[in-house]
Amino acid sequence: MSRGDKMGGLVNWTSVQQLNDLGHESKLLPLWRQAEPRFLWNNYMLEVFIDSKLDSYMLPVIQGSFSSFQSAIGIDIIDVILIARRCTRRTGTRMWRKGADSDGYVANFVESEQIIHLNGFTTSFVQVRGSMPFLWDQIVDLTYKPKFDILSPEDAEEVWKCFSMVVRDD
Repeated sequence: MSRGDKMGGLVNWTSVQQLNDLGHESKLLPLWRQAEPRFLWNNYMLEVFIDSKLDSYMLPVIQGSFSSFQSAIGIDIIDVILIARRCTRRTGTRMWRKGADSDGYVANFVESEQIIHLNGFTTSFVQVRGSMPFLWDQIVDLTYKPKFDILSPEDAEEVWKCFSMVVRDD
């Protein structure tokens, strides 16, 4: 990955760099087709262009943050990229959106990635965070320790769906 790729070129920032650097045939697909659907915020807007075959004009948009900088370790220059991607499913403020839905999507899911490039080698570290993956409900009353009820404690299907989305064998 060159500095130009990170800064000015079209790079698929919707999915983790660990998957981008594997060299699959998917790199031949248009950029919008390479995008991770969970983090593609303008998917509904792209639908109009898909039928018109305007692939070169379709740019995936994520919600999150991006930072890139260089630093020195001894005589080596290290490129560092920090990126956070917010999932399109179950968004909202922490007070009003909690738990998981029946498909396993948890509230306020964010995938943070640190990409380091040094001497021709690239490494990536991914960390995820989100709400507890349970079906649960809470009456919001702005108290410091609000009480909540687990709606179906014996049913852990949503937990396993959530974990299967996080730990995948791509």
